[in-house]
This record gives sequence, C-alpha cells and structure tokens, in this order.
Amino acid sequence: MNAYRQKSAADAKAILESGISTLDALTSALSALPYKGNTALSSAESAFVTALTTGDVEKTNDVVDAVYKVTRDALADGSKNALTLERFVGLHVPQMGELFLVCFDMYVFFCNGTWRLISTTNFSI
Repeated sequence: MNAYRQKSAADAKAILESGISTLDALTSALSALPYKGNTALSSAESAFVTALTTGDVEKTNDVVDAVYKVTRDALADGSKNALTLERFVGLHVPQMGELFLVCFDMYVFFCNGTWRLISTTNFSI
C-alpha cells in the first residue's frame, strides 16, 4: 500500500509541476487555430455550415479537424490528471472513521470541481 501512496504522490507532484507548461502548450495550440476572438466559434460554425451546404459533404474540414484534435487531447489529458489527483487524495486523506459526513463532505468538495467542468462544457456540434 505504501508503494501505491508513493507512486500517487509522485504522479500528483508531476502534474502540479508541469501545470504551467501544460497550460502554455494548450494556449499555443489554441492560438494556432485560424479563428480567434469573441466571435471565433460563430465564425468557425458559419464556415463549416457554408462548406457543407455548398460543397461536398464527404470533404474533410481542416478547421474542424484542428479544433477537434486540440479539444480531444485537452479533454483526455485533463481527465487523466483529474483521476490521478483524485487517487492521490483518496490515498493520502486519512479515513475519518465515525465521522462519515466529514468524509462525504470532503469527497463532494473535491468532486465538485470536476462535476462543474463536466456540467459547464458544451459538446454540441
């Protein structure tokens, strides 16, 4: 059990130490996309709709492909990191014994951030 705790601590530390570089990489990937600013999503959507209505529906769309790849990679990495941090907290927060509600409150508090991320993400196309 101690080996699992040490591994989870090392994994959590690696995530926290690489946070700035992870954010920089995501920012760079997003800034490389062709549509920027407050109207970026609307512009990308209208370009995609125009391409579908006037052209070949089988043709690939480079903008959508680029956005999909960046988004997919960011979501996969974020999900992996959240599970790693959850494992770290689960292995390092002492069990409360009779204080069930304290354990439950701590779990809800930790998961609330993850749930907020999931519930506020719009996956509509």
